Amino acid sequence: MRPVVTDGRPQPATPADRERTIAEISAALDDGRIDLEDAGRRLSAVHRTRTASGLAALVADLAPESPPTPLARPDAAAPDGRRNLWAVAGFVVCAVLATVLLVLALRGLNPTMLR
Repeated sequence: MRPVVTDGRPQPATPADRERTIAEISAALDDGRIDLEDAGRRLSAVHRTRTASGLAALVADLAPESPPTPLARPDAAAPDGRRNLWAVAGFVVCAVLATVLLVLALRGLNPTMLR
């Protein structure tokens, strides 16, 4: 928000100040920091308030919520790289099986005939 006092006199609220205040109140409502009744009371006061300092007072207690701490994914790699080892082993097994099937197909053998 812009400075609210110059030359010892409060600055009048501008339409941009009101829009920012409304956006802050709406964000707080969306985040669950205030309920619908409180948001309605604050939004009504936005239109009655004449000064920028009055608008700032309406949202002074609505500090933005801190961003959530990211949770560790359960499939995240182990510190010693074991997950990567299993991925490589799985890839190798699939590659070997694909190669065997390709060789059998090129030789004209049907894998179901091997029973």
